[in-house]
Formats: sequence, structure tokens, C-alpha cells
Amino acid sequence: MLQFSEKLLNNLMQIGLTVSLAALVPLILRRLMKKRYPARMVCVVWAILALRLLVPVQLTLPQAPVQVMPRTNYVVQSDQTAFRQAGLPVVQNPTRWVTGTQAQTLSAADTGTVKTVDITDILLTLWLAGVISCILWQGIGYYRLIRSLKGTSQPVERADLHTILQEQCADLVIDREIPLRISSAADCPMLAGFIHPTLYLPDERISRTDAVFIFRHELTHYKHGDLWLKLLLLAARCLHWFNPLVHLIARFAQEDIEAACDDAVVRGHDGAYRRAYGETILRSAIAQAQKRKALVSCFGDDKKTLMRRFEGLFDKSVKKRGVALVVMIALLVGSLGCMIAVGDNDKGLTKELRMQLAQKQANESENLGYTVKLDGKDTYLITDREFSDNPGETIPGRVVQKLTFAKQDGEWAVSNSEIVPENGRVTSLDEFKLLYENDLGLPDFLSGSNQWKIAGGYDINDPVNAAEALLRLSPAVSQVEGSDEESAPYNDIRKVTFTFKDNSKVVVTMVNQFGQGWLPQDWMDGSGVRSRTAADLAQQYARGVLHKSAQYIFPILTPDGQKDLIAQQMAMTGGEQWTWKYGPSSPSATDFVLVPIDDENSCRVVFRLSGSGVNDARSAYIVQTIRENKNSSVIGDIRELSTDSMTQSELFRTYYATGLSWPTVPQYIDSMDTQMIRGYADPAQAAMQYFGMALRGDSYLMLVKDTEVIRQATGSFGEGDSNTETAVVQLTFGDSSTPVKVQLEKTAAGYWQPVGVVEDITAKSGEQELGIGANARGALITGKLPPELAVGDTIKFTFANEPSGGVQLTNRLVNLDGTMQDALIDEQTVLTKTADGWTYTVPESMSKSLTSTAAEPYLHALVLEYTDACHIQHKAAALYAMQNGEAATVVHGDETLTSVAYRNDVLGYTLEMPLSFRNTVGIRQYEDGSVHFNMLDEADSSSAHDICIMTLEAQPTAALKQSYGENWTENYAMPVKQLAEQDGLTYFLIYASDVQYDPSNAEQAARYKELYTAAQDITADNFTLDDLTDKDNTARRRQLLEGLGRHYAARQGQTVRVYVDEKTNSCEVFFSRTDWETGYKTYAADRVTFKDVTTAEPTSVEHLADSAQGLTAAQFDLLYGTLDLPVYADDELANLQRVLQKDQIPEQGAAFFLGLGDMYGIFDGDSVKIYGDNNEFASLTYQFTDPNTGKENGKYIKLTMHKATADSSLPALWMPYSYELYTA
Repeated sequence: MLQFSEKLLNNLMQIGLTVSLAALVPLILRRLMKKRYPARMVCVVWAILALRLLVPVQLTLPQAPVQVMPRTNYVVQSDQTAFRQAGLPVVQNPTRWVTGTQAQTLSAADTGTVKTVDITDILLTLWLAGVISCILWQGIGYYRLIRSLKGTSQPVERADLHTILQEQCADLVIDREIPLRISSAADCPMLAGFIHPTLYLPDERISRTDAVFIFRHELTHYKHGDLWLKLLLLAARCLHWFNPLVHLIARFAQEDIEAACDDAVVRGHDGAYRRAYGETILRSAIAQAQKRKALVSCFGDDKKTLMRRFEGLFDKSVKKRGVALVVMIALLVGSLGCMIAVGDNDKGLTKELRMQLAQKQANESENLGYTVKLDGKDTYLITDREFSDNPGETIPGRVVQKLTFAKQDGEWAVSNSEIVPENGRVTSLDEFKLLYENDLGLPDFLSGSNQWKIAGGYDINDPVNAAEALLRLSPAVSQVEGSDEESAPYNDIRKVTFTFKDNSKVVVTMVNQFGQGWLPQDWMDGSGVRSRTAADLAQQYARGVLHKSAQYIFPILTPDGQKDLIAQQMAMTGGEQWTWKYGPSSPSATDFVLVPIDDENSCRVVFRLSGSGVNDARSAYIVQTIRENKNSSVIGDIRELSTDSMTQSELFRTYYATGLSWPTVPQYIDSMDTQMIRGYADPAQAAMQYFGMALRGDSYLMLVKDTEVIRQATGSFGEGDSNTETAVVQLTFGDSSTPVKVQLEKTAAGYWQPVGVVEDITAKSGEQELGIGANARGALITGKLPPELAVGDTIKFTFANEPSGGVQLTNRLVNLDGTMQDALIDEQTVLTKTADGWTYTVPESMSKSLTSTAAEPYLHALVLEYTDACHIQHKAAALYAMQNGEAATVVHGDETLTSVAYRNDVLGYTLEMPLSFRNTVGIRQYEDGSVHFNMLDEADSSSAHDICIMTLEAQPTAALKQSYGENWTENYAMPVKQLAEQDGLTYFLIYASDVQYDPSNAEQAARYKELYTAAQDITADNFTLDDLTDKDNTARRRQLLEGLGRHYAARQGQTVRVYVDEKTNSCEVFFSRTDWETGYKTYAADRVTFKDVTTAEPTSVEHLADSAQGLTAAQFDLLYGTLDLPVYADDELANLQRVLQKDQIPEQGAAFFLGLGDMYGIFDGDSVKIYGDNNEFASLTYQFTDPNTGKENGKYIKLTMHKATADSSLPALWMPYSYELYTA
């Protein structure tokens, strides 16, 4: 969150900037407005501007188009390390101004070499000083004037003046009595006083005519509320004393207030009346000796203002009402306010977004578990980590980070995190609660296999020392309750009261864990209140089941619950002896997950159990907490979930779709009987063996009645490398509740195991439906071909189980067989429901440049994860394809880098590499000149498996700047570093994401991070270009021209081919266009010449062929001799059928799909022959003609057409199948 001072200054700057820009319109057009609109409406305009100036809040859009970031932090930079670590540009000048957000980022990355001076508070002090000075100056002046007026005033004695005043009040419908007094302090007639307005005259020596005009004028000010408008303007001037335009607004507003008053007085009267009124103003002005005061209404004025007032007096032209003017200015102020933001604002930073950003922060670092706490505007990320105070010592501990957010590239992100307590030690009850009063509860010091997580010299044999070490309490006064003399189980329990320096207290319950050491199992504050959450208590109960330890459970039960537990534990030993061992020996819990429910006092726990011949059984319980004894939280009831309270389908989802991993093939399968082994080899039988039975107390419940395979195939889109077989099995339940579809995959050993539920989700882009599966493989076997989509296309999702909150969506590049491209992610976002439903817009595929295995069309999986209102987790994948032009062709496969330099003989350059790259990095070169540097997989040193570290590109400088601007390196879609620029080409590195590796492989992750860090140190000094002669420079020239040609083609349509002619500095560029409404494709070819390679615009363009314009024989040969005949996917074909909606003859199909119209030829009707078993083929001849004479020129095509349909309910279309061109 922004500090108050910075936020206030940003708001003032934004308001001043937007109002000043809006005010330029009435200021510049002032004379025009005075002619067209009444002065009163112009006053309304000034009032709107003044009101906006007094509201110090930015009313901007969440993503304002114009973002102004004030640089209010002066940084002294002694080296460049912190700037690199903070991701900020490094400059040679050791000092510079940076924004507040950049200063925070530098602070987070500080290595002790950066000093920052924040002048925000200085600026705020100066502003406040100016405001106070203005208020005092105007306030004191007004106070002195009022005191002087009142002190020297006396009632007017002339009765006729009182009569005139009363008449004018009646005429203006003013019911209030306004006193009329004489004061020597008034050098002209004036109205003064906000609460008790009084009309002051310099003396009584005025004529009755002048009195009528003066009283009418001043009472009109009162009627209009002009004194309050003047107060509004003065307040704006004081608040924005530093802005000259605000003072100009106030000055012109004063003039228009007087003009509006004059206009009201003379409206409807003739020239003589107006002249008499003007003479009265002039006489008053001559007598006026002082400058007009800001908060009073004076009848006179200065010379220049008088001249402008007189102009208005005699203006009798009919003017517009001015409502449109007021509305226009109001809209302008509002629009500018929405479009321009100064500094970071909190717009869009909702509680949900803060939670998501904190969760993302947690997932990016290693931890043993985390939770997020929102406390007002503060956001705390609370994580469990492993600490090491001394070498050889480790211990689980709690870390709290207070997060600060700021916008980066227009998106909210975590900008800084501050560890609290500062030294990691608890020094008060408040700090203790911050650490432990949350859903994480107290740390668990035993692993899932009941091994101690504590290693080294920590003393846990004493309850006080153990509490201080394990909970990181600063040494405090302690008092211990309990002794070894008490009866079991109380002899193993101690209550330790810690009193901190601020006199706050916490009471920690320590329990002796099977005589091996004391562990904290409960706590309360000094007043005896145990404020623990239901999730915290449920988790501690689950840990007790996991560790078979009643030490976890006993302290958090009610007194009656403790008695029942004692009786239960005694019964386990025949009623003779207490035992802390909890639960049966087998099956044992191996894992658990907490599932929240709508009741905040309860929480579900789902266990996975194994043992006694059970591979993977599930059971679930509701842990209900109650509050007793000073509102303390304890467990009041624990009951097992059953079909008494939910359907079998709901129970199944609770077991398997709430966070626990799916069952796997038993490790001991080879020792099973033959029938069981065969069962796992069949998907339906395997599903029954995995899910058929559920554990219910000491017995089993028949959960699934029947299983049926509804889909089974080897999923692949094109030529996939994987032969993984996938099946979808429908589970039917005995209570006739909603069936569930489960996706299973066949292992290499030939056994089936589940991977997820196939959710009831529909995904459509227009009329094209995307396949849905539990993962990408499941989506591939749906029978729905992934539709080819373009950037900007939208996908609409419909959910049978409506998401509660947002949907976490990850857009990942996948191989054609459905396997994921490791960490190649294009976008991670949260979908929210809008008026258009759940919609997603297809982004540009960035990850395609970091893969060498994926071929066009690039296949993308949208992985959806969400939770429904019943807290059931759902996960699904939908597939689409993207056609992004010709796929890059691999020139050389992966070659191991065996030296400390990479040599490219084609383009003639050398790149010195880090020493660590030698024998660990593979090189893959592509036909387009790019080179990928991939980390070699130690398991298979012959291949880098696309663990990409960086890519070296050589692209036209002009194309880069036209696409991304002069500062293209800052605007490029991925992190880049320029190495050299020569002869129109720019050589640069593109750095891959730091999660290219498999995150679960710790060794691989460590090696990748080492190489990635080394790659960051490569600079332009490590890159050398050979000094080539013109003859040897052909390859670079070809690279430059081909790049410019591709850039040109990309702007025309979709690049298909580029052929370069270095001699003429030209390219033949072939591209396709697609009508996105119909899906109709056309081909075209241009010859583009680039004589000036400093610009991306071609010197000349020659249109060689365009199928949309008709084709000559030469043009037909050029297009279809180079390219394949048009091919349409089923969904594209179906869309064309819907668009055309009519039966075709073969000639119409040839004309439509190939551009063979009547401009350059005719069809020979006698040549048409339809054949085939279902008349699905046709042959015909197209005769080319001379465009000038219309006569046949001897050139013709023999075409074979094929009757195609994707939707049998619609008329079929004749598609080109093959051709032969004759040019005799």
C-alpha cells in the first residue's frame, strides 16, 4: 500500500493535471463561449472545475491508459548490482531519480551499496506550508475587513433607501431580511457575510436610480449564491497554490460571476436602461480605492474588467442555454480523470487479488505450508519453513511477511515484503498471535513418517527451553504448571506462562512426545482465551491421527472430551494403563487434507489410509469446534462423513476431489493374485478396484455400483511421440446419484491408474467446441479436433458446477501427444464472471519461440482450476491450436557445446560462453538464423529436452523498432539483451523463463539456475562479429532481407513462404489471409524490394498474385506450384457450410476455393465428369483466356474435385483435390 503522504501528493498532482487539461478548453475558447453561452452557465463550468479540485481522490480506471510515475526518490548508486537484481535499467551515471515503486524494489534487492533519499515528505511539508500560508493570508484579510466593516458601520437613515431595498427583495423573491448599513471601511457598495449577509454602502449620498441598480446587483449575487462560489474558488486556490492555471481559473471565474450578475440585472431592458446601469457601475468604480476582496461582492471593478463588463452589458444577442457546454466539460473532466493516473493507485487491488498475489508469492518459494491473513489494508503471508540457526541444526519455523503491492507493467504485483517480527523472535502477545493465530496453527515437528524434523543441538528436554526454541520466543519470564507426580496423562503435560516485556502473556501447553521431547500443542492468552480457528484445530486433530499420537488431540478437547479420550485409551490396554498411542495399528493414515465448509466453526478432514492389504482407502470426518470458558475454542465433536448426510456421488468427490492425490498402481501388484492383476489391466475393472469400496469406521462401504468405459484411445494431434493410452470410465453409484466420469491412463507396465475427474464443462469459440479432459491427453481423445484460433479470439466456458470465486487458468504449450512442454507458460490468470459469462481471450503465443519440439499448429492447453460452493476442487484442460506461420526448420540438431565459445559460420560471429556451459549445454540451430541454448539432460546427454536457457536471434533492426518502438528492448515481450547492431541486423539474446526445468527435480533445478545465472552475465563484450567482405556478407544480407520480408508478410496476413533475391534486394513473399467470420482462405504473393534497410517499409511492392482477385495461368502456377492447395479442418468446413447454405456444382467450388473466376478464364462445361461410389469426385477443365481479347490462350488446368462435408445436415461443398497445369 502507498504511504499516506505519497498517495496524497499523487492525488493532488493527478487532480491538478486533469483539471488543468480540461480547463484549457474554456480558457482557450473563452471569447467564443461568452458570445454563445450565458455567463451564468460559464460560472457553472468554473464551479465544476473548482469542485473537482477540492476532492483529493483519483477516480481513475483500474488500468488507466496514461500512467504518470513521479520520481520522488533520489538514488545514489555505488555499483550496478542492486539495480540488476531489482530488474531496473543500469546506467553509467551513479545517481538518478526513481519512482517510489522502484525505490521499494531496490530496497528489497539492496546489497548495502544503495542509498535512497525520499523527498516525498519534504514536498508534502512545502505543500502544507503553502496551503496554510494561503489560508492565513486570505482568512486574516477577510477577518480584518469584516471587523472593520462592523466596527465603523451604522444603520442607514434614509427611508427611501430602505423602501427600495425591500422592493428589490420582493421582486427577487428574497424572504430573508438583509440589513442595510453605512461603513467608512466600504469604498464601494458590497455584500459581505456568509451566515448573516449585510449590504454595506460607503455613504447615503446616492441617487434613487443608483440605489435601484446597486441593490438589484448585490441582491442578485445573494440570490445566485455567489459568495459561496467565491469561497469554493478560494479553497481551490489555497489547495493548489502551486498551480498557475488554478489562479487563472479563479480570476476568470470572478469576472464571469460579475458578468452573470450584470446580465441578470439588465435582461429584458432597453439600451437606455443598460446605459444608466453602466454609468452607475462606472461611478462606483471611480470611488473604489481598494482591490476587490475575494470573499465579498463589490459593485465596482478594475479598469480592464469594467471594459469587458460593459461589452456584455450591450450584448443583446440570443444565446444558447449552455446545458451542452456544462455536460461536455463534466464529461471531459471525468474522462481525463479516468484515463490519467499519477503514481500507483489501489484501483482494482481487491481483497481477492491481494489473496491471489500473496498465494502466488508463496508458490514461488519453497515452504512447508502457507496461509494468507488480511488485516484491514495490511496483507500478511504466513509460511512454515525450515530454519538453521547454526551449522548442522535445522528446525521448522514460522515466517510472516508483510506484503506491499505496486503496479508493474500495468499489473498489480508484490513489490516488497517485510519480515515481521523484524528479528524473527516473538517479543509480545500480538506478535505471537500474528505468527500462530491462523489456519496454520502451531508448527508440526514430526514428518508424515513420524520422523523428527528437529536436527542438531536444540534442547527440547525441558518444556521452557523447548517452547522458546520451537516457537522462537525471545527470553521472557516464565512460570510452569504441572509435575511428574500427577496421574497420567497429566504428568506429561506442562502449562508454561511467558510474560513479555510489555507485560502481555501467552500460556503454552507443552506435551512430552512419547518421552522423546516436549512439543507445543496448545496456547491461550494471559486471560485464558484460546482464539484458535476451526481449520487450525482440525489440522491438529488430523496430525494426531497421522502420527498416531493422542498428545496432539488431548489438549484441544473439552473436559468431557478429554474424559472420553482417557476412557478410550485405557480401554485399548484392557483398562489398566494409559497410552498416548492413538488409533489402530493398521490401516494407517498416510496423508490428509482440510476441506472448509460454510460453517466457520467446523472443518472437514479427508484421510488417505493404507496397510493391511489396503492400497489406498479414504475416510472423512467433520471436526466441529465450540467456544467455552471465556470464549475459548476447543473441539466439541468429531463425526465421520457417511451417506446418511450426502449422496454417494458427493462422498466420492469429497474423498477424491478435495486435494489428495489420486490412487496409483499398488507397489506390490506383482505379488497379487492373477485376477487382481488382470483387473488393473482393464480400465473398467481397475476403476472398480480403485473406487469400489470406501472405509467406514472398522468396516467398508460399497461406494461404486458399476463402471463402464465410454471412451478409450491413444490421444495425439498429428504425429505424436507418446503412445500413452487414455480412457474415460463412468462410475455409477448405488443410490442413483449423479454419475462421475474418471479419466485413467495406462502405465508403461500396462496397468491403468486414475488421473482425474472429467468435468462437465463446455468450452466454445464461436461455434467451435474445444475438447475437455482431466488433462490434455483426455481432451485429445474426445473426438473434437482442437480448433485453430487466432490472437484475440474468445473462448466461452460453461460450468455445470459453477465456480465459487474465480477460475485459475494456465495457458501452456503442449506437444502434439498432449504431454506438457515443461514450464512453457503463455499466461497465468484468474477468470472472473462478467456480463458475457466466463470468457477468455487468446493471447499471443510467446512460448513457441522457446520450444524446438512443438511444430505448427502450436497446441495449447488451458488448464482450469477452481472450487465450487461445496468446496470441491475441479480441474480440467481444454485444447486449441494456433497457426503462426511457417514453423522454424531445424538445421542442426542438438550439439553439445564442447568449448567456451559458440561459433556461427553462417552469419560469421562468435559468442564467448560461461565456463559452466561447457559439456552441459546443447546447441540447436534453425533455418531462420536463431540458435537455442538448452541445458543437457544428464539422463540423456544426446538431447537437451527443451530445457531452454536462452535464444540468440538476428533480426532486422528496423522491424524490431517498428514493432516495439525505439526502446524495443524494454518493450519486447520477453527479457532480452542486445549484443550488437551492424548492417541493419540486431543480434540479441532472449532469456527463457527461470522455470524451464522440472520443479520437482531438485538437482536439475539447481543446475539450471546456475546456468541461467551465468547466462545473465553475458554482455556485448562477449560477442564478436567477423569483418566480412561483400562477397562473404551474402548470408547476413539474406538474413536481413528474409527478416524484412517476414515482417512485411506478417502485416498482410499469415506468412507461408519467403524467398530472397540478394542481387535485387528483394523477396518473394507468400502469405494467406483468412476471413475470420467465414473461415474462407485466400493466397497471395508479393515481390517486395528493400533498397533502404534502415526502414521496415519496402521501397517498392509488386503484387504478383492474389487468389481473391482471380488468377492467370502464370499466377496460378506461382501460387499453387509453391503452396499446397487449401485445406480446411472439419470445424472450418462446417462453418463454411453454414455460411454458404447452398448446393454447389464442381465449377463453383473451384472458383470459390482456388480463385478461378471468369476474369481470366472459363470452365469447359462438357468436360465435367462426376464419379465415385457416392459421386464424391469430379473432374473438370478450366481454360485460361487472354484478358485483353477474351480468347483462349491454349493454357488450361485439369482439376479433380472432392465432395466434402463436416455437417451432414447442410449442403456439401466441392473442394479441390489435385490439379495438372498445361501451358502448351
